[in-house]
Amino acid sequence: MQHLAYQPLLPTGNRYLQQKWDKASYDMHREKVKSAKATINTTPPRTYGHLALKLKKQKVVMDIYPLK
Repeated sequence: MQHLAYQPLLPTGNRYLQQKWDKASYDMHREKVKSAKATINTTPPRTYGHLALKLKKQKVVMDIYPLK
C-alpha cells in the first residue's frame, strides 16, 4: 500500500501505475549513472624529446668546456 503515500509530480489517474513507471525510469537512470565512464582526462601531458633535451644548454656547456 505504499502507492497511497506516493505524490506524483504531475496529476495522474492511477498513482500505483505512475509510481511503477517513475521507479522504472529512476532505476534505468541509476544504471546509466553507474555505467558512465569518466570524461576528464587525468593523464599527464606528453613530454616531447626536443623540449626535454635542452640543446641550447648543451651548446653553452660545450662552449665553456670544449672537448680536446
